[in-house]
Amino acid sequence: MPHQYDVLQHRDGWPPSWRPQAGEVLTGVIERYGISQMPSGRVWGVIVAKEPTGEFVSLWLSSTSLLSLFARHQPQLGERIDVRYRGRAPDHDYQRWRLIVDRPVTVDFSPLGGEVSDEAPWHRERSVAL
Repeated sequence: MPHQYDVLQHRDGWPPSWRPQAGEVLTGVIERYGISQMPSGRVWGVIVAKEPTGEFVSLWLSSTSLLSLFARHQPQLGERIDVRYRGRAPDHDYQRWRLIVDRPVTVDFSPLGGEVSDEAPWHRERSVAL
């Protein structure tokens, strides 16, 4: 007998769910976000093209800790992610996750205050500022 989530996913056009054990990692590229109705209510879902096979899986953000990681990191369509399920916290009822988004790091090169002015005089005259 199929699991109730599988029935919802296939009916809604979602690929099979990723159902990790503690320590398992899902690495792949985000293809699509969506919302699906689960028995507990509406839940965000992410369709990921797994690496290296390209097989599509659904990652359900039904854990509030996983949902908060996605809210904080804001992975975009086409970005590569690495999600690790770390299992349930010992003596607690919450799940532990890790999310890494593979994107270029942006650095803000605003002056920090310790710079020494060594601009050429013609830059100062033109009001060119960093």
